[in-house]
Amino acid sequence: MMENTSIRPHSGNSPSGGNNGNCKRCASDHVSDFNGELAIHFLGLENLDKPIVWVFPELRACLDCGFVEFVLPDAEKEQLKNGHFPAQSRAVG
Repeated sequence: MMENTSIRPHSGNSPSGGNNGNCKRCASDHVSDFNGELAIHFLGLENLDKPIVWVFPELRACLDCGFVEFVLPDAEKEQLKNGHFPAQSRAVG
């Protein structure tokens, strides 16, 4: 059987900065780190003209219960918080 080299066992440090390598939801130690690609959309019809905020965080996923955690990078956090978007990311419409 071929080993899946894309799954990295947890390092003991969570993406949120804690040192607990166990899942925060079910306490399992069956967690792994992954690279993520996430498109965050604003809720509601009134926000359809707002652009998608793309985030590429490191994810920590529990392979037992499915809980996933990550930390938003500062630039994307500010986009979500203040609604200021780089010119090239504006929605087309």
